[in-house]
Order: sequence, then C-alpha cells, then structure tokens
Amino acid sequence: MKSKISIERKNFVIEHIDSIPRVESHYCRSDTSKQYFESSLNLVKLYELYKEKCENSVPPKIAVKISFYRNIFNTEFNIEFVKPKKDLCDICEKNISNNSNDLNYQNHLQLKNSIRIDRNKDRENTSLLTICFDLQKVISCPKSFVNNFYYKWKINVFNLTAHESISKTVFCAIWDESVCGRGGNDIASALIAILERIHLKYLNISEYNLWSDSCIAQNKNSIMSFALTNFIKTHENITQITVKFSAPGHSCV
Repeated sequence: MKSKISIERKNFVIEHIDSIPRVESHYCRSDTSKQYFESSLNLVKLYELYKEKCENSVPPKIAVKISFYRNIFNTEFNIEFVKPKKDLCDICEKNISNNSNDLNYQNHLQLKNSIRIDRNKDRENTSLLTICFDLQKVISCPKSFVNNFYYKWKINVFNLTAHESISKTVFCAIWDESVCGRGGNDIASALIAILERIHLKYLNISEYNLWSDSCIAQNKNSIMSFALTNFIKTHENITQITVKFSAPGHSCV
C-alpha cells in the first residue's frame, strides 16, 4: 500500500519550485502567462537542488520521489525551461512535416536564399558601410553553476550587438532591466547609440546600410523609422540610411 504524501511535504515541493527565480525569454511573449527557468536548468537538476535543500533543512526533511516532484511541477505550474530558438520557421516546419512542395513554399525558400545573397554582397562591398545588428538572447545575472546561485534573484541584461563591414568591428550596447526593457523605443535608442560611435569613426561616409531581423516589436516599426530619420537630420554629412530585413523566421544577421 502506497503511503500518502502529506500536505506539508507537498507544500515544501511547491515552495522550492517557487524559490527559483524566473527569467525572461529572448522573444516577447506578452500574450501568454507561461514563465521560464534559465536553460542551464532541467527537471533532474531542479530535483537534485530540492533533495539538497531537504538534507540541509533543520531538521532534515524526507524528499519525495522524482515522479511526485515532476507531477507537481507539471500540474501546479506553467513553467518551461528556456530553449534555443527552433531552427525552422513556421512555414518550413509545416511543409517539411507534411512533405509539401507547393509553389508558396518554393517562393518562401527562394526569398530566404535571395535575401542572404543580397546581405553577403552588401558586406563584401568595401565601398559600402553595412551594419548588421541583432539583440542577443537575454542574459541572466548573476550567472553561476554553484547551486546556491539558483536561489538568488536574477536581473535580466540585454545586449544589442552590431557588426560593421569595413573594419569588421563589433559594437555592443548593454543595459539591464532596471534601466529599460527591450521594446521598440529601447532597441531604437540602443541602435542610435551604436550609430553615434560608428559615425565618429567614419565621418567621410554619407550612406549607411542596415540589416536586421524582421521582429516588428523591436526593429520593423515606426519608432525605428523615426529614430533613424532624426539621426539623419542631426548629422549633416549623412544623406541616406537604407534598412533591409531578413525573411521572417530566417534571420541572416
């Protein structure tokens, strides 16, 4: 006969899971209530931390089995472990899984390849200043694999990285969530800060060529357009900024 797990032991499992700080996923998910643990964690690691906490309690507690712990995690919480972005976009995923080869899918692949070729040509053109920029995945700080660090409150850090094609120099704009977030205004401000540095380096260049992904919330919006227009107006030697976007789901930056 199986012994029933007491409410006290069940609550201790819930308290332990609740004690692990959540982190933001790289991609905006304002339309969901799902929360995330950092990618260095998994259910087995989480259970090991729980057992260690049981052993270090005063008095020591008897740990529940991993099957019970997993059931509490799956039924009482709406949490996932952060995973890298999937390699396939929605269109590719749908057509590959269905072994489809229709005309729309072929046009999609042709667009993806042609945009990547165009990007490569821009970067190889030594007479053209091409700047590719992208937001790095969210950095959770402090970051450590020491067990106690998993219980520390973690702050989200953001890093907008840009690469210019002439000298192959990389520029980074780094800030944390106490300063601002990662919406359209924030990304536009970070990009303008980077362009100001690049402008000082290339005062003789009047045309900029920008490449980014097609994220509407961060790059493909009126806020970014206004920021770049204002940048041109405040720098007399700059006459043109051309903005190019990767195919949705196939970032080439």
